Amino acid sequence: MVISLTSKELSAYSKAGAVAEEVLSSIRTVIAFRAQEKELQRSFLLNITRYAWFYFPQWLLSCVLFL
Repeated sequence: MVISLTSKELSAYSKAGAVAEEVLSSIRTVIAFRAQEKELQRSFLLNITRYAWFYFPQWLLSCVLFL
């Protein structure tokens, strides 16, 4: 039992390390091309779009139910 949990832990740890390495590599790429402002604007627009798609149906349902 301990061996299987240890192997699962090591597997999860290696996956997390791979994700962290990919994130750091992407940050280095953005900095190397001096594209910070462009990425900030892109992520801002993506967040607004996600926010709108997530909360608009809830807002619409609230309006229908309470009005």
